[in-house]
Amino acid sequence: MTSVIFRRLNNNQKGFTLVELLVAIAVTAVIAPAVTATIYQLYSVYAQVTNRVTVNNQVANAVQWITSDSQMAQKITVENGTTPDLRLNLLKYGWDNSVYNITYTITNGNQLQREYIKTDALGNTTEQSTIVAARYVDAGNTSCSFSAINSTASNFGILNFKITARIEGFKGETATSRVQVITRFFLYKRSVLYDG
Repeated sequence: MTSVIFRRLNNNQKGFTLVELLVAIAVTAVIAPAVTATIYQLYSVYAQVTNRVTVNNQVANAVQWITSDSQMAQKITVENGTTPDLRLNLLKYGWDNSVYNITYTITNGNQLQREYIKTDALGNTTEQSTIVAARYVDAGNTSCSFSAINSTASNFGILNFKITARIEGFKGETATSRVQVITRFFLYKRSVLYDG
């Protein structure tokens, strides 16, 4: 009786033959590298595009902040413009004798920091903020200089700024921007000089 049940179970069993298994393994061996290569390629492209967008956004952000602030500045000074200890100081005086002091420095070796301090006519700090204007800054390839038009006026001239952002590692990217900003007071003074 047991042998009859056992025969029925064996007859009802379904499965793969050895040939079918070998064919499946061969097909998988052909398809798996192609799928793996496609996934790797997608990941590589994604990493490269993400890094490129990141460095371009960081450079654009820094250029926007520095351009905006320097066009409003009435006094511009640059300390250590070509070293990793770059320091750009921008001063603006308000109608109520308040002083707006904006300082850009490279901190932590790769961040462009913007410090903003507003003081009233008595010298009391009324507003203060610190933000990171750009990350992934390559301090060795970032520089700043200010060329005054005449030696007695430190606010009339051209600010030259070069910033490089770099992401290293897998699919690293680099972006550099060079900007020349003509201070607004230089433009005003220039028009007065030519008006006679």
